[in-house]
Amino acid sequence: MKKSADSYSPVLTPVTYIIPLLLVAFISVFFAVSSIYHSRKIESTNFLSTLRSLTDEAKLELQIDIVKSFDAATTLSQNEALIRWFSGRGSETERELALAELSNLMEDNRYDQAFAASAIQQVYYLGNGQREPLSENDPDDTWFFEAMEMHTLIDINIDNNNDIGHTLLWVNAKVIDGETLLGMAGLGMNIERIQKELADLIPGESGAILFADEIGRVRLSYPMEMNNKNLSEILNNKSTKYIDLDGRKIQSFKRGETVYTVSYLPDLNLNMVYMAPTEDFLSPVFSLTRLYSILSIALIFLLIIVFLIVFQRLRSTIIYQNKSQDMTIHSMSMLAELKDNETGAHIIRTRKYCRILSEELSRDSKYSKYLTPAYIADLERSAPLHDVGKVGIPDSILQKPGKLTVQEFEIIKTHTVMGANVLEDAIRNYEFQSYLTIGVQLVRHHHEKWDGTGYPDGLKGENIPLSARIMAIADVYDALRSVRPYKDAISHEKSLSIIKEGSGTHFEPDLVEAFLRREKEFELISLDYSDN
Repeated sequence: MKKSADSYSPVLTPVTYIIPLLLVAFISVFFAVSSIYHSRKIESTNFLSTLRSLTDEAKLELQIDIVKSFDAATTLSQNEALIRWFSGRGSETERELALAELSNLMEDNRYDQAFAASAIQQVYYLGNGQREPLSENDPDDTWFFEAMEMHTLIDINIDNNNDIGHTLLWVNAKVIDGETLLGMAGLGMNIERIQKELADLIPGESGAILFADEIGRVRLSYPMEMNNKNLSEILNNKSTKYIDLDGRKIQSFKRGETVYTVSYLPDLNLNMVYMAPTEDFLSPVFSLTRLYSILSIALIFLLIIVFLIVFQRLRSTIIYQNKSQDMTIHSMSMLAELKDNETGAHIIRTRKYCRILSEELSRDSKYSKYLTPAYIADLERSAPLHDVGKVGIPDSILQKPGKLTVQEFEIIKTHTVMGANVLEDAIRNYEFQSYLTIGVQLVRHHHEKWDGTGYPDGLKGENIPLSARIMAIADVYDALRSVRPYKDAISHEKSLSIIKEGSGTHFEPDLVEAFLRREKEFELISLDYSDN
């Protein structure tokens, strides 16, 4: 099927009018979403930066007491006199030297107690000179035997049962001679002072900080009720992979309403864990970017509201314009019909016939890409203009009750050219292509015939515009079914027969087939919208 005969620009609809608005809205939404995305990236960067800052601060603070205690305990465990004494190779003098070292450490205000315990001799010495035996059956000595079995050189434990009067945090170091484990030496500090330092490190108002050993057991925490619990239990059954860190990473994750951060402290050989409610921990970091996100979302909603208001107003304007155009078309068509003794029903019927035929034909793959809903709508709007050129035909010819002469018929045929010229002139003057493009085609060529014997240009086959080929069947069927000054109305059955006979000569065969498939609807329209 040739498309050149049907060059057509569709009428502007609300959709085509609002494309610029949609483009502006899309760009605005893009920038809003982009703002949220980049703010989230900033949040993530700030989040990790804050975690690292907290961890570094905690390490620095812990250097004051805990790490120094670890160093002191390590130094004590490496005391040569203590090693020789525990190994059984030392003299009484070396034992006295080791005990004196315990007493000296207690003079440091940081430490409340010092101890040395021999695994070989099963004996426990305190810096105040107190000597106690060690026993695996004594619950108070369980910590010692457990610590001796651990792979770490440093261990900590909490002691609530002592003569000092307050809870002690013990920092313990193994005493080793070569590869032989001889015992343990350590220092005890008032845990309340340590707890206060830990409390100052907690992010938020109701969080927690804890330290866990290599097997995931919490050795020190604030608040204290987490001491000796299992780390995986505290982390809500999170995998223990979160505590297998290499000292260079900070692992963070969210579980429920709690944020967790885990960092390995190589100096202490412990995993430090922060816990805080989401709001407490994130608020200082996310407050500004949350504001950006809220403003971006508000901007999107504002754009949507403005878009809907503008679209509704534009839609109302376009509907009003379309109705005004339809009224103008109807008025122009009625002028032509009144000159031809026709009623307005002819306009309605032919419009409906054109829609039915074009919709049926659009199901055929040969025509489906061309007969779009927009084309069909504009064809229906243009159909009433098909005889607008009759305004220029004398009444004596249009309303003649008898047969026309050859000269009179030639004058009648000029209505197609006159009508097309009127519409073409309108298009030229206003430099605007719309459904009138279809109107020009069907007005000029709706009397062309498939075999090329029609008028005014004698076009043949698919050189006839599709709109005119559709209009030809609609106009002929309506003329057959209507009363004219020179004839009576013909029955529906007889009209079908005449149109079938014209297939391949007057009408396009595909269109005749489409007409026959919908002929019942044609009959109903002719009855429902009759001239009476």
